[in-house]
Amino acid sequence: MLNLPDAEYQRCAPGEHIAAGRTTTDDGRPMSINVESIGATLVIQHYVAEVHEPRHCHLVSLSDAQTAQGWVKVQATWDMRVEQTMTEPAV
Repeated sequence: MLNLPDAEYQRCAPGEHIAAGRTTTDDGRPMSINVESIGATLVIQHYVAEVHEPRHCHLVSLSDAQTAQGWVKVQATWDMRVEQTMTEPAV
């Protein structure tokens, strides 16, 4: 989630996904920066990993969006988990 290369990000939604990069916050948390066009709105997302574990990733972005009325702040949250739902039969 935090290591998607720029070219792969652009291939996910050609014309809408403009750029992607990664960095860290001042306190060392991983961060993904994405630029995309949603309709007529340019959005710059700063996803900070609040939880960054192998089976759980919680990202929060206080994003900048350029609308017809000017720049606004929008918060977006992603919470992804990998959980086992079925067990393999014993052999």
